[in-house]
Amino acid sequence: MSRFAAALGLLISIVSWHVAPALQVQTPSTDPAFDVASVKPNTSGDWRKSIGPAPGGRFLATNNTLKDLIPFAYGLPRSAA
Repeated sequence: MSRFAAALGLLISIVSWHVAPALQVQTPSTDPAFDVASVKPNTSGDWRKSIGPAPGGRFLATNNTLKDLIPFAYGLPRSAA
């Protein structure tokens, strides 16, 4: 066997040794979890806006556009959108 073939075999062995654990199938968690979003049009006629956290770990945004929500999500000034 040539030195090149031996070196190539060694390199493949080392790489596969480090990559193989990452390729294993992940086991699902025992507790299913999901997020829910509800988007509804404002039919109240109220023009006031609110945005921010709500009790119970919820997030509530009322009378906001997507242009309002994106800067809030990334911590940017509203004029950045």
